[in-house]
Amino acid sequence: MERHHEGNVRPGNDFDLLAALGADLPGAVRALPSDGAITVSKDGSKDHPKARFSLAGVQMKLSVMKNIGKGGGLTLPMDDEQGRYIAKFPSTAFPGVSENEFANLALPAAIGMEVPECELVEKSDFEGVPEEFNTLSEGKVLLVKRFDRGAGGERIHIEDFAQVFGVYPSRKYEGAAYHDIALALGVAVSPTAALDFVRRLALSVITGNGDMHLKNWSLMYPGNGDKPALAPIYDVLSTVPYIPADAMALSLGGERSFRR
Repeated sequence: MERHHEGNVRPGNDFDLLAALGADLPGAVRALPSDGAITVSKDGSKDHPKARFSLAGVQMKLSVMKNIGKGGGLTLPMDDEQGRYIAKFPSTAFPGVSENEFANLALPAAIGMEVPECELVEKSDFEGVPEEFNTLSEGKVLLVKRFDRGAGGERIHIEDFAQVFGVYPSRKYEGAAYHDIALALGVAVSPTAALDFVRRLALSVITGNGDMHLKNWSLMYPGNGDKPALAPIYDVLSTVPYIPADAMALSLGGERSFRR
């Protein structure tokens, strides 16, 4: 993200990133200039960013919208627009990652778990994609419908469990254990939500998913936003094909091994 917003973002400066991305953040939060001032870049020119992306994670991804009325396709939000889908691009480091995640979303959907709508699309379906995305690996792009946007475009607040526990992203693999998430769900949501979490965790073990860290579990606040619910499954893939010795992202009963 820092590379894409070069000229307006100083390396490692979270506030610069927030200023660049604040109009289309995950959930219902927005961070906008109080006076509507235009950002001035390092060379002194006024900045009118053509597009923004504000989604965390290692895989390159964009918040996108359907290009209605312009021959179809997908494009990036402009100005005050907001993305309705997440586009996750192929990776040279992890071949077939889009198909991997698509399969890992299709499986829980087939057994009745809550999963966002998704499909595999071509890179040629997109317009206005930043240059660095065009140089990525060839292959399909995974398109996932955002569950933090309602049918009418309303923003639905979400918070991942790193936020719930007050843990910095850098500690997402160690700031809490799986039993902490289950206990929080049982208290803040319902025993049924805690049981759903256990089922999802069991599935992640079966599929060899070693990346279910604190930021890959979330609460959402639908309706009037006064009652949390366990968010749908997201960011799931089998990591063992890429890292044969991988283990669970967080500890369970003091263990991380898939085999114990």
